[in-house]
This record gives sequence, C-alpha cells and structure tokens, in this order.
Amino acid sequence: MTEKRKQIVTTLIFFALLLLPQPVQYLFKSERSTAAENRNPAPFPRTFKWRKIAPELEEFYNDRIPFRSQLLGYCGNIQKELFPFTLGSVIPGKNGFCFYVPRSRENTYLQYTGKLHLPYYELENNRRFLEELHRKLSQKNIDFLLVIAPDKIQIYPEYLPERRRVQPSPSAPAEKFRRHLDKMASPVPRLFLKKTLLAGKKFSNNLFYRADTHWSRVGGYLGAREIISHFTQGRTPLPKAGEFMICSMGDDYEPDDMKNQLLHRGMFPKYREGIPVVPRFKGKVETVSPGYLRTRNPEAPDKRKLLLYRDSFTINMIPYLSHYFAEVHYLWTHKVNMAQIEQISPDAVILEYVSRLLIKMQNKLR
Repeated sequence: MTEKRKQIVTTLIFFALLLLPQPVQYLFKSERSTAAENRNPAPFPRTFKWRKIAPELEEFYNDRIPFRSQLLGYCGNIQKELFPFTLGSVIPGKNGFCFYVPRSRENTYLQYTGKLHLPYYELENNRRFLEELHRKLSQKNIDFLLVIAPDKIQIYPEYLPERRRVQPSPSAPAEKFRRHLDKMASPVPRLFLKKTLLAGKKFSNNLFYRADTHWSRVGGYLGAREIISHFTQGRTPLPKAGEFMICSMGDDYEPDDMKNQLLHRGMFPKYREGIPVVPRFKGKVETVSPGYLRTRNPEAPDKRKLLLYRDSFTINMIPYLSHYFAEVHYLWTHKVNMAQIEQISPDAVILEYVSRLLIKMQNKLR
C-alpha cells in the first residue's frame, strides 16, 4: 500500500471513530439527559455572528454528545472520590440547596455577581422588541404582559457556601433590564416576580426545590396569583400568601433536574413537598403538538383566552392559571409569531422568562 493510500485510510478510520458513537447510542437506546433535566436542548445557531457562533455551537453539541448521561455519571463518580470540592455544573450549598452554574451564559452565579450581564445594545434591542410587540398587540385589542420569574440564587442566596457569599450585583441581567425599562419609561406591562417570592419566604421555606432549578408548587402558585391579580386589577379570588394552607403530598418527592449536572446522583435526601390547598384546574387538557399544551375550563371564573410563550417555570403555574381562565394556550418557546397569535386570537398574550434566560432573549418578531 502506497503512503498516500495509508494516509487516506487512516483519515477515514479517524472520521469513522468520531461518528461511531452516534449510531451506537441509538442501538443501545441511550437516554438524552436534557429531557431528565426538564429543559429543551440548546438549538442550532440560526444566525452567523462572530461573537456568538462558537459558544452556541458548543452548547448545541454538549447537549447532544452520545452517551452524555452515562459519561456524566462516570465523571461524577470520579469527582466524588478524587475531587469532592467541585460538582460539575452545580454549586452545592447549605441545607442541601444547590445552584445552577453551567458553562454558558445561563450561569446563575456569574449573573448574580454581575460577571455576566447585558450590554447596552442588548438592553435596547430587547426593549424595542417588547415595545413593538406591545404596540402590535394593542392595535389588535390584545393585552400583553411580560413576566420574569426569579432564579433560585436570587431568592435563597443565604444558602450559598460561605466562600461564595457576595452581595448581589446591580449589573445582574434581570436587575439591569428592569432598571433600563424603568429609566426609558417603557409602556410594556411587566411583572418581575423576585419581590413576590422574597415576600413569600415569610411563611414558606420551600419556594424552590433544593436539587432542582425550578420553583416549587408553592412558588408557582405565588407567581400565578400575581399574574391573575394583574389581569383582575387585584380582585383575584385566590388567597394571598400566608392565607392558604400548605399540606404534604404524603410521599417522599422532590424534582431533581440537576442530577445530571450534579454529576454524582443521589446525594440529596428526599423530603415531603408541601402544596397549596387552593382550587385547582379540573377542565380539559389537550396536547396539540410537542411543546404546545391547551387547556379549557368552561367553569372558569374568567372567560378570557390566554396565550403563553414560556419556559419550564410555567409548569407549576398551569393548575392555577387554567383554573381561573376559560382557555389557555401554553407554547414552550420564546419565538413570538404574529401569524400564530392571529390564528389563536387570544384576549391576552404573556411572555414568560426565567431570569437566567433574559441574557439571550429572542428579540426578533416573526
């Protein structure tokens, strides 16, 4: 065999080895761990921008690398034995609380400390997008509301490890964006729910799951109540924080979507989750398509139709929003589509973001 042929064969073998894990993964039916993390995998970059293309491609591949769950598990066992001071994409804190710190712009600790922030041009792009959306919806007599759910680190910073205890930075994306909208006197109706959740700590210490990125059913209830209160001008029939009962589900239960980011699984004890004893949705639930849920409740106190562009933080608000409004369309996306809005013809549109995702807001109106 000539030297040139050897080089060609060696190159082909090299690329075959790179591609081999992909079909093997499907042969062994390896799970895709982002589903267990209760989040959508990072999308493929749609636009080519020099400052963003490399990190976005890295996030896309990291969420799809073959045998991701198994590799994270092996890595976790090694880290537990040899390097117990680090746990992958999570900061383990006090009392079993842990905080989400992926190697991306969603790192909640770097956002909290202001090391990741929104530059002025992104603040302005986001503001203009929201104001354009608000204007177009107003022309169609559709109400609009921007809802920003807080991250766990904003509500429970006292559970950070002592070496990481710092004062929150005014440059944190959510705080900076809130101040920018206020400074520019933006007409966009908005709810930043951080203040609501901080007030809720007076009667419940379970507003967020300890080993999960999401707020609990109690936290979700407080968020849903605030949304309902906005549309009813404070006349919601749902009880205020501290006025409703919290009962146990009876079984040891705690969502733990950080188990893959934690690398070492099963390190946190389970506990009995408390849930608000308030009216819950009893109507009809339809899965229109993947990521598109529709609920109908003929006995709802409010006969309006809502459309929510959302992320996973809406899940624990669904029972209460669907109980109160006659029809609610839940779309698990932040890509606002005017043609879709016209087709659904809602009375109100809600755009919900968890704080850490504001740093990459989908600010193009389709």
